[in-house]
Amino acid sequence: MFLKAISRFSISACRSYFKKQPKLNLHKIKKYVQVSKDLTLEHLALKIGVSTLDLTEAYLEIEGGTSVDCDILLSQETTEILINEFNCLPVWLEQEEKVFRPPVVTIMGHVDHGKTTLLDCLRNSSICATEYGGITQSIGAFSVKASDGQNITFIDTPGHLAFSDMRARGAEITDIIVLVVCAVEGVQPQTVECIEHAKSWEVPIIVALNKVDLSAAEVERVEMQLLKVGLELDKFGGDVLHVPISAKKKINIEKLEEAILFKSELMELKDVRDVMARGYVLESRFLEGRGSLCSVIVKRGTLKVGDCIAAGGSYGTVKKLINENGKDIKSISLSEAAELIGLKSLPRSGDRFMAVHSLDKARSVAERKISERSRAAYYESKSKEVKVVIPSITYDERQQIRNRNIAPLVKRLKEELEDVETGVKSSFEVKSLNQMHKKSEKPIQEQIDMISELFQEKLEADGLRLILKAHNFGMLEAVEKSIKQIEFTRKIPITIIKSEVGNISLEDVKISEEFDAPIFCMNIKIDKTIMSKAIKANVPIKSHKIIYHLLDDIEKIIKDKFESKTEVIHGKALVKNIFIVTQGKVKTKVAGIEVIDGTLIKRMLFKVSRKDEVIASELRAESLKIHKENAKEVKKGMECGIMLESFEELKEGDILTSYEVKDLPKLFKNERVEIQDFEVKDK
Repeated sequence: MFLKAISRFSISACRSYFKKQPKLNLHKIKKYVQVSKDLTLEHLALKIGVSTLDLTEAYLEIEGGTSVDCDILLSQETTEILINEFNCLPVWLEQEEKVFRPPVVTIMGHVDHGKTTLLDCLRNSSICATEYGGITQSIGAFSVKASDGQNITFIDTPGHLAFSDMRARGAEITDIIVLVVCAVEGVQPQTVECIEHAKSWEVPIIVALNKVDLSAAEVERVEMQLLKVGLELDKFGGDVLHVPISAKKKINIEKLEEAILFKSELMELKDVRDVMARGYVLESRFLEGRGSLCSVIVKRGTLKVGDCIAAGGSYGTVKKLINENGKDIKSISLSEAAELIGLKSLPRSGDRFMAVHSLDKARSVAERKISERSRAAYYESKSKEVKVVIPSITYDERQQIRNRNIAPLVKRLKEELEDVETGVKSSFEVKSLNQMHKKSEKPIQEQIDMISELFQEKLEADGLRLILKAHNFGMLEAVEKSIKQIEFTRKIPITIIKSEVGNISLEDVKISEEFDAPIFCMNIKIDKTIMSKAIKANVPIKSHKIIYHLLDDIEKIIKDKFESKTEVIHGKALVKNIFIVTQGKVKTKVAGIEVIDGTLIKRMLFKVSRKDEVIASELRAESLKIHKENAKEVKKGMECGIMLESFEELKEGDILTSYEVKDLPKLFKNERVEIQDFEVKDK
């Protein structure tokens, strides 16, 4: 009953004062919580393992109001929302009848080992023709009816290095992983990475040894490699099923389906169908004329058109569901996937979604998730500066707490925290421009000022600045991660001043012009008006279909900017003697040298090396003489005397090099046109 006396603000203020840095892995499941109907706040807090105060604060923010009794009975919907708020999943002990659901299977493996060809074979459609360069660029899902009539849902994840985060999300969502391994190439680095993902998420693996029809296939050698990396195959008495297949010639495909269904029967995959839906967002993107569109998969219940849902920091009403064949459907149920239209903003790939009874409740859940992520982003950026401060509480205030009169204490804490709270709030707004990947509605000058403030130190450094745009979040994340790897490898600061999903806007062009930041796009069509403005402003814009082509262009820009000049060596000479020459009253050093390579040219630059170390460079020759006659150049094998401008530290044995600095041709070509389909080839 004590909590009845505490206002909503008092809870928030006390929590802010004692707040610790939140965990940053926001979508990873902590644990499963066994719950039943008619739970109270106090009992649920014990089951989750959090304080009643934490749970009460979450309840008030979602349900509204200023106070609540700890003994209040929670509805099933509210119980699920609260459990999800603390990154847990509910397991209902008293529940409607559970039914078997189709297994959700993720295809993983090294690039070019045949994942997409296998999926093409499974659903008998030409995916390879629609995936640029034969490389899968985003997560997709579809259902397949096996030979015995049972359904299997497949998730396709990209196989190359840049998309490792997307593969990790696929492993989190899936029930079974089919690991495609080429019987010719064997185990590769990304094969090992996929195995590690599966083990970390405790997901069973079925190995598909592909390309066994080729003459170079060595099945036994690859099987031994798999044993060495920790996969105990059934052939050797282990529990990992493996099937030799040829996706191209459709050999043993039915046996692979049988292995998947056999494994799913052992796992007893069951859940409830006739409840509000819960599942995951696979991918999200903007669809011109329709707004946000996301691919979702249902793990529990049934999702219907008209349902109100919360997905990560987004919410809305399901206006349309589209299956993998492009047809409108009214609902999807257990292990089924579809594209969903109706959310007010883009959720992140991998976000959990849940259907609720009202749009207001969906909004509350989404807003709380946005707040949680904003705090996480803020504390991540300030982690080195954050200090734990223990408040000082007077004797009188302790007496007031004992008497349950905390209003004066809360008022004092509010005044002390007001400046800190204001600072945190403003930082959240700045971070949302890039970290939340939301389209900004702020005036262009305000955006420029925010970018200048946020990246002040990096903008002052001599580095590369970029603006990124992508068709969906998965592509955007992959590009950002790859660019960070380039920055680490090349030791050159790269600042991504803006990163968004969606088409290029006039604001992007203005920001690019202001900060000298090229705009790179993934799978984005460039509007003619935007391109015209960019040409006038001399803003480089390049759109790509394959991530490797985009990264190649970034490497070219780095070389153009930081490695744009090269030294051309014309000749080398050995210093044999040092002479002192008197000119009037001035004594100067003249070196007697012998040209040992190439030609020494007077008008070129010179550098001096001593014991294989350059001690001076960019020097000019004051005079170059052969037998007291001025010379413009001296060829190999000849001896001469040389006097350098402003350098008299030459010694016998030094090496004198004649060279010039030339500009290299520009590598990056801004064609200002989107890469055409016929130009795209798998690297």
